[in-house]
Order: sequence, then C-alpha cells, then structure tokens
Amino acid sequence: MKRLPILILILARAFAADPPPAEPVMKMFPLKYADSEQVRKLFSSYSYPMSTNRDFNVLTVTAPAGFMTQVEAAVKQFDVAPVPPKNIELTVYLLTGADAPGPPPLPKELQELEKQLIATSSYKA
Repeated sequence: MKRLPILILILARAFAADPPPAEPVMKMFPLKYADSEQVRKLFSSYSYPMSTNRDFNVLTVTAPAGFMTQVEAAVKQFDVAPVPPKNIELTVYLLTGADAPGPPPLPKELQELEKQLIATSSYKA
C-alpha cells in the first residue's frame, strides 16, 4: 500500500516534466533560384503542412520553430545562383601549301608558323 503513493508521485513528476508541445509557426520562404516544389519534396517524409506557389516561387511551411530552422538551413543551402557556363572562343585556320608565292599575307598569329613550314617543306607559300 505504501508503494502506490510513491509510484503515483514518480509518475506525476515524469508527466509534469514533459514540456508542452511547441506551437506551430507559419513562415513563407521566397526562393530566387531553387524550385519551391523541389525544396518541398526534400521534406516530404515529415508530416508538417508545406505548400508551394510556383507563380511566385514561394514555399510556405507550418511547423514548430525547431523544424523551421531546418527548413531555413535547407533554403540557404539550395537557393544559390547557378554557376554560369564558361564561354570558349575557338578560331580555326585552314592552311594550304603552294609552289608559287603570292597569296595574301597571313594573320600575325600564323606568320611565324608559315616561316617554319616553308623552311621544312618544298612549298614556297
């Protein structure tokens, strides 16, 4: 009989120590570069309500503040500007050999190459 009040006292302390569930907070995350639907899919395994608006590219989340920090971190990580593609300029010259001199002069970049080719071959131009 003496054990029952002690058990009740221990259980009362255990239930009283649990913090009340956190109130959900609603927050909108405007995205500049990432697709809001793709970011929402990252959190599809969680049961918190999340919606997207593709016209404005906005993710709306209703969740406790602890989960909201995870969403903010993901938005910062994935909403970055894409790396611009590198532009490459390629110039191709077609060289032909001739037995007689007389074609128009070559561009400055190729004049040294022309001298080397004339010196090592039977062509004169």
